[in-house]
Amino acid sequence: MNTGLFPGNNNWLVYGQHVLLVAVQLLLFLSIAFAIDLFSNPVFRNQFFGHTGPAIFLVLAGVLALNVNKITLDNLVLLEAYAGVTASVLYITIDTFIIHPPLGIFDGAGVAEQQHVGIMLLIGVSSVFAIIAHKKFDLRTGVHILFAAIVFSIVILKHHQHSPVAGLAHYATAVYVMVAALFRISGRILEYGFCLVIVGYVWASSQMGFAMHAGKIRIDAGAYVAYWTAIGMLVALVYILLARTEKPG
Repeated sequence: MNTGLFPGNNNWLVYGQHVLLVAVQLLLFLSIAFAIDLFSNPVFRNQFFGHTGPAIFLVLAGVLALNVNKITLDNLVLLEAYAGVTASVLYITIDTFIIHPPLGIFDGAGVAEQQHVGIMLLIGVSSVFAIIAHKKFDLRTGVHILFAAIVFSIVILKHHQHSPVAGLAHYATAVYVMVAALFRISGRILEYGFCLVIVGYVWASSQMGFAMHAGKIRIDAGAYVAYWTAIGMLVALVYILLARTEKPG
């Protein structure tokens, strides 16, 4: 039985390792943001939260998948599906009645918001399918993940980018998301989780502030994607070492 990066049976030790790892990751992104004075630019600041927030969700989903031996595939499917429904309802409701009242995308919201609402609607509907398929037919589907990956990839590939670095990072994110989805529907959950952690890092790195600064200091776009992919892989490896390997009872 493996209880984490450092041996021991104390659950608090395992939780402490996870808390430390989360803190280190957040510190990494905040350190870069402050080092390049990102928060002084409102566009860059908005993109920081707009990319880092979903990236945290992607990494969390990846970590859950890496612990599939502990939580079971049944629980993973339902966690994904209920989280998808919740996120969809919250996002569309907030966008429609708070951010762009009174009618959201039907009342003057821009292209980006239309795209975001479209993605979240798709995630919600496909998640409902996953729940019904599980409850009625005992099907542990991955179709909801596949369609979310397809639509997400289509949308981010359509986004106009202001730099070659951001453009390539978006393309890489689209490719990695599809690879993760293919692992998911083939039942290879560990590889799926590994890829999702990487997706989170590359997606976070594609934000305008980070990417434009990389171009400014003449970091090659291909090298930039490789660096962030490698960082995501290292983090995923740490999470694999932290994952418990005992079968659920």
